[in-house]
Amino acid sequence: MKRVRTTLYVLLLCLSVAPLRAQQSTGSMNGVVTDPNGAVIPGAKIVAKQVLTGQEFVTNSTEAGLYVYGSLPVGPYSVTIEKAGFKKLTRTNLEIRIAQRQVLDLALEVGDVQQSVQVTAEAPLLEANSSMRGQNLSPQFMNNLPFFSGGIRSPRSFVTYMPGVNNVAGEITVAGSGARGKEILIDGASATIPESGGTSFNFPAAEMFGEFKLLTGTFDAEYSRFGGGVEIYVTKSGTNSLHGTFFHNMRRDIWNANAWANNARGLARPKDRFNEYGTGVGGPIWVPKVYDGRNKSFFFFTYSKDKRPISTGAALSTVPTALMKQGNFSQLSQAIYDPSTTSGNARTPFPGNTIPRSQFSKISTNLLSAIPDPTRPALISNYDFINTTVFDRVIYNFKFDHAITANNRVSFTVTKEDNPSDVLQSFPGAISQGLVTSQKPDNWRWNHDLVIKPAILLHTTFGYSRTRQLWTNPYQKGGASKFGFPGITGDSDAMPRVIFNGPDGLSPRSMSPIISTRP
Repeated sequence: MKRVRTTLYVLLLCLSVAPLRAQQSTGSMNGVVTDPNGAVIPGAKIVAKQVLTGQEFVTNSTEAGLYVYGSLPVGPYSVTIEKAGFKKLTRTNLEIRIAQRQVLDLALEVGDVQQSVQVTAEAPLLEANSSMRGQNLSPQFMNNLPFFSGGIRSPRSFVTYMPGVNNVAGEITVAGSGARGKEILIDGASATIPESGGTSFNFPAAEMFGEFKLLTGTFDAEYSRFGGGVEIYVTKSGTNSLHGTFFHNMRRDIWNANAWANNARGLARPKDRFNEYGTGVGGPIWVPKVYDGRNKSFFFFTYSKDKRPISTGAALSTVPTALMKQGNFSQLSQAIYDPSTTSGNARTPFPGNTIPRSQFSKISTNLLSAIPDPTRPALISNYDFINTTVFDRVIYNFKFDHAITANNRVSFTVTKEDNPSDVLQSFPGAISQGLVTSQKPDNWRWNHDLVIKPAILLHTTFGYSRTRQLWTNPYQKGGASKFGFPGITGDSDAMPRVIFNGPDGLSPRSMSPIISTRP
């Protein structure tokens, strides 16, 4: 069986200089160009260059000396400004952060344009250009945070340590808001579960993200539809250099201290085995003698896997003895009555407490062959079984960025996950209590930025998120027809539940839910 949850998110914004919106997956920069006397300079050419990709974004100052970049990919930048009659000015060490406005006023010196002045910028200590309040985690900080605690790392695991965030009964609240009142954005589009709100049950791996910001209050209009905070994540993009990484995080019991209670009772440390490994690679799209995508076309791919050993656990159940499966219940003190001898409210016991095989139904005869023999010489709690759980989880992500022109850019991201779990409990084969489940979420993002005029930006975001839940039991598949249950076909052809009811209590609790009806 399958269950699907889908979220479709489309955002279309036309922006002017003043609002400076559409920063859900990017940042922005604006300022005023002046001469040494403070007079504005119109028509100056400003070039913002992203250092890692070599992409250049060009604009001109307006009659009022203003310039604006309404949407810039996050990362380090240098800015160069030229105007006849003034020295060329270059500002370096600029950092564009997600959902953050960078105000950079440029003062030119009189001189020949062939002369240049270079200034190294310093990162501001406080956010003074917007009323929004929040906190950024830089790419370097994201890479160094100790996210791993077992399983695939999640960047959300650090959210509860940020200012203004509380964890109340397992629910995250931001700045005093109600539980699940916040929003989660990946590359500009929502990643929350619609039916639950404010949360994401299957969040992608940390390796694919380059930057994170948590907004805590006084949001701009584009974020005003939420009652709590806003978690904003941006996926990594390729650069002009080909870079790759391989990682293997592990957790082992040999590195753990034993619990005090275990030491007091003389017990050894419990087994602890967790592994996360994967890879990431990104760079320009380059095909020798065919296409050189440096400065314009880039890719980034990540792969993360949660690898664990099979989990085991002992189970003790009750099964019929070999004599009982032949119809001989002489080992029981309770009398077994023959239903064919019913007279009023009375029945006659089977002679010797033995049911003749002639009264075995076809289904019962077939079912007996699937019931294992006892492993212990007892009538109850006589069958030992090792329960097993096989868990696997794989997440991969691919991102593509392309600059059609300096003022026309697109990006595409797709994330897919497979999270199967195979559980086998109590019995082998068709009468097992096992279940194979799987969750297959995926996220699709498409962003387009078009600078129509220096003061007008058209930003479009398309987001599609889907969570599929599947479950099946290959051990029980076909069980109904195999054991002779009539009229059951297709997905319904699975071993049904078999429960023995009666005042004698012949069905111990461990045997009641023998199997599930789900295929």
